[in-house]
Amino acid sequence: MHASPDDHARRVPALAAAGLLGLVFALGVLSVRFAVPGTEVAAWWPASGVGAGLLLLHDRRYWPLLVALLVPIAAAANIVGGRPVPLSLVYGVVNAAEVLAFCVALGGLRARPSLVTGEDFRRLLVTGLATGLGIGVVAGLVVAVMTEGDPWSTARSVAASHSAALLAVVPVFLRSTPAPDLLDHRRRAVVAQLLLTAIVSAVVFAPGQVLPLTFLVVPLVVWGAAVLPVRWLTWQILAVSTGVTLMTSEAGGPFGAPDSIDAQMRGAMVQLFIVTLVVVALPLAIAVQQRRSALDEARSAASALRRERELTSAVLNSATDTAIIGADPDGVVTYANPGAESLLARPSTGLVGTPLASIYAPEALHARREPDVDDLATVTRSVADGDPVRQDWCWLRGDGTQVTVNVATTALLDDEARPAGYLVVAHDVSERRAAERVLRAALDREQQAVERLEELDREKSEFVSSVSHELRTPMTSVLGFTQLLGSGAGGSLNERQRDMVGRIERSGHRLLGLIENILSLSRVESQRESEAAVAPCDLREVVGAALEETEELVRPRDLTLRTALPADPAVVRCERDQLERVVINLVSNAVKFTPDGGRVGLDLTVSGDEAVLRVSDTGVGIPEAEQKRLFESFFRASTALNAGVQGTGLGLTIVRSIVERHGGTISVRSAEGAGTTFEVRLPLG
Repeated sequence: MHASPDDHARRVPALAAAGLLGLVFALGVLSVRFAVPGTEVAAWWPASGVGAGLLLLHDRRYWPLLVALLVPIAAAANIVGGRPVPLSLVYGVVNAAEVLAFCVALGGLRARPSLVTGEDFRRLLVTGLATGLGIGVVAGLVVAVMTEGDPWSTARSVAASHSAALLAVVPVFLRSTPAPDLLDHRRRAVVAQLLLTAIVSAVVFAPGQVLPLTFLVVPLVVWGAAVLPVRWLTWQILAVSTGVTLMTSEAGGPFGAPDSIDAQMRGAMVQLFIVTLVVVALPLAIAVQQRRSALDEARSAASALRRERELTSAVLNSATDTAIIGADPDGVVTYANPGAESLLARPSTGLVGTPLASIYAPEALHARREPDVDDLATVTRSVADGDPVRQDWCWLRGDGTQVTVNVATTALLDDEARPAGYLVVAHDVSERRAAERVLRAALDREQQAVERLEELDREKSEFVSSVSHELRTPMTSVLGFTQLLGSGAGGSLNERQRDMVGRIERSGHRLLGLIENILSLSRVESQRESEAAVAPCDLREVVGAALEETEELVRPRDLTLRTALPADPAVVRCERDQLERVVINLVSNAVKFTPDGGRVGLDLTVSGDEAVLRVSDTGVGIPEAEQKRLFESFFRASTALNAGVQGTGLGLTIVRSIVERHGGTISVRSAEGAGTTFEVRLPLG
């Protein structure tokens, strides 16, 4: 039996459950009182079917309570029907046990059973017959022990009546396939079947009818199996069974004629008739419903397939910029969309039926063909696994021209992973490939230009270094002789001559400083391109050495020099002399641009994995607009020019080059007239 979607929430309202329990009692009383004349055994026991339905509608956790209620209700029904009290009490227990056994065997513990497939009906039939046989055996034993009746006759009658009741009543409580739109299509047939079955059943089982007319009802019920939903048919079978039982109990119809059939036979005929209706009609109704559902699913699938085909066709036809070509396993074109027609300048009628390889340029095929490989294998190479492979190809257009396309070829595989066809999707990439060639050529020219510029830069650096060296030697001699002249070694000088010699000496020193800075910058730039020797060094020692170098510069000035160094080493990997030059340049600038009475500060700290060196002053400062150009070669701030401080404009350029070469950064914070702070950050190592 199929599982119900609400397996753990089966429960009917308490009022409905009470109504079903009341119905069990009423049907039990009626079955005993309206037994076939001449026999004490009921011809039909629908109370067992209603009791089983009551359990199947509830979750199993309610079953103990319901079974406990069924015992006294069934016993009371037997007592009210006229049976002895001791026998009625035993029958109450037996009837409740019958209901419980039937529901367990049918699978009601797991879920509410259904009546949807042939397997569902087979389980219902086997369970109903087996339960009826079991209750018949128990009833026979009870009669043998407690009464003087015939145990064998009782067992046969009870087995038949209870089996018929379970098979006729329980299907009403089982789940079945809904058919909400059936009346919309077969309203007349449904109405005609219901009316004819009711009329014929009433006529056939009316008093005075003979036996051959009995089974006229069966074809009508079979007709109902073809036109009614399964749920409706179960109710019709229940209604016909109830009517036949009642009319027979009143000596009506062919089964109730007292002169022609004995009492036991009349009961057996009623039960056989009910079982016949169930066995003949329900399997047919289930099969018809399954066929109807299968047809509906097939129609839905066909409709979905048609919509999908129409959508696919619309998508393929709208892809006018994309060529889509299908081919069979032999490489013969079977489909070409409008995009393929446009790209190849050929109508689809001229493409379909031609070899797929015929649209490829012969030169391209020849260039890629391997020995002993045909054209189709060449264009579909490497796609045997079903994954698309993208390649650039040259296709041959209808006018004889060639076009460069990017092709994605996919092998369509069957269930055995063999090629069932090929799908080719292509885009015109002629302009794109031409643009890429132009771009590659431009990049090559740019690379050559960069290499030439780098070569010119090296030549410039070598030239500057050479010229600076050549200038430094004679400039040193000039300064030396100037000092000799100033000392009077060449004769005494008057005041005017001494002033001239002093000017020559000062200008010479400025020129020599410019030469030294140019040489320093040249050395730094040349060392960028080579691996210079670096070693761990303590920045505290570097700062100390730099302060010694600038001591003579600070001594004659009225400045306050403050130094703050950490207690622990601040070790970095560096070229020590280069970092000393950084500190010397920054401290020298701070001293030069700070008027007497000002302050110069030098702080060295460690922050995370960096060493931080700050050189600050209270000097003339730097305008904010000029700070971005501060590290450019030969640039000098306007405040420096206004203050008349001499310089080359290369010191900070050298500082930045050295700092960046060591993997660090340098920044400046300044305001005009409020001093300047330079901050150097170097990675610890």
